[in-house]
Amino acid sequence: MRRLLAWAWVVAASGGAVPAVAQGRAGVVSLAEGSAQLRRDPGIPRDLHEGSPVEQGDVVETGDDSRIELKLRDSSLVRLGEHARLALTEARFERGAVSGRRQLSVRLHEGKLWAKAVPAEGGDRSFQIATENAVASARGAAVFRLDAHRDRSILLRVYSGTVAIRGEPGSGAREGWEKLIQKEMQILVSPEGTPGVPAPFTGADEQGDDWAAWNRKRDGRER
Repeated sequence: MRRLLAWAWVVAASGGAVPAVAQGRAGVVSLAEGSAQLRRDPGIPRDLHEGSPVEQGDVVETGDDSRIELKLRDSSLVRLGEHARLALTEARFERGAVSGRRQLSVRLHEGKLWAKAVPAEGGDRSFQIATENAVASARGAAVFRLDAHRDRSILLRVYSGTVAIRGEPGSGAREGWEKLIQKEMQILVSPEGTPGVPAPFTGADEQGDDWAAWNRKRDGRER
């Protein structure tokens, strides 16, 4: 009886949703360089290593000179650079079906993120990265970079596919804006949440950028 009451309290506190632990594994750490920790409530932070599982509701943080790669259940990839903090807000995958349903929503509080969304072959394939003042959503298969700076400004660069970016509700920016960013295009969003004009970028714009070079090598896209 006591267990049933405790379970009912947890469900009520989460607004009627099933707790994150009941959602099962969202993915696994497929590469870890340097130091990274996982915060899962309740509990103390734990170190992340290659093979560590991640679940909906987890918060991942990286340290100095650190990089981490998360391989999700549908084979999509999310990578974080140093001093990054990411929360797996929602991570639901249809069991055993790469082309089935996917609901992925993460919040990048700070740092550099590189995402590789697998093709949308069928079903609901939401792949969304939120920051303090903008939300980026892959439209099908896409490879893109999202930098969330400490001043709340955002850089989005798309390497393949299409990514939609829109203002985050409540950020104080002009409501209702949305931009579609195509391959080899980028956009800057100001600390106030105001979008810039999408513009092309080239390899010269990433000259000496170790983060971009490392990710291109991981993706087999060296240039």
